[in-house]
Order: sequence, then C-alpha cells, then structure tokens
Amino acid sequence: MPDRYVDVKGTRVHYVEEGSGLPVVMMPGASFNARTWVEVGLVKAVAEAGFRAISVDPPGQGETPQGRYQFGGRREFLEDFLPLVGFERGVLLGPALGATRWPPTPWPTLTGSWASS
Repeated sequence: MPDRYVDVKGTRVHYVEEGSGLPVVMMPGASFNARTWVEVGLVKAVAEAGFRAISVDPPGQGETPQGRYQFGGRREFLEDFLPLVGFERGVLLGPALGATRWPPTPWPTLTGSWASS
C-alpha cells in the first residue's frame, strides 16, 4: 500500500488509503501513526468490506510535521484535510486519545458517523 501525501495549508500530511466506497477516516491514538492501522489489519478489513479506508498521520504524529496546527487542533485539521481527500460523507474513527481529541459535535459541512473506542 503506497504512502500518500497532501498539502494541507502548508503542512505535508502523510496518509495511506485502500479500497473504494464510503470513506472511513482513521485517526491514530497517542502512540500510534497511520501505519498502525495497516499493521493491525484494520485498513485491509475496512477496504475488503467495501469502504474506502484512509489512515492519516495528523500534525505532529508519524510522518506529518506539526505545521501550523497546535495540540488539540484536530477539528481544524480535519476540516482542512477531509475535503482534500474527497470526504464529504463517511465515518471518522479513532481510539482513545485519537477520538477524544476530536469534538464529536456535528459539523454543518460534513455528514456521516462517529466511532471511538
């Protein structure tokens, strides 16, 4: 599975992607990165279930530098990142800290589901 990169307001953001269909965007927990979801088999399982799996290194984790985003700025990051990867509707997924650092409040411009562990 190839590494992908997208420029998000001057920050080179790393992610991996597999499959097609409704997107499932996976954020890592505190000590994870985008490849963690590949290593545990979730990216492949989501893709094989008919979804588009997108596992991202948010700013300051994995291969993505901190850039302009401050700690706790994941909502702002996601609002900037998601349109660049074609996410208009889908699922946001994160474990523990990966999920709690996202406000689970509705975003007027996005529709879909929220899942956390």
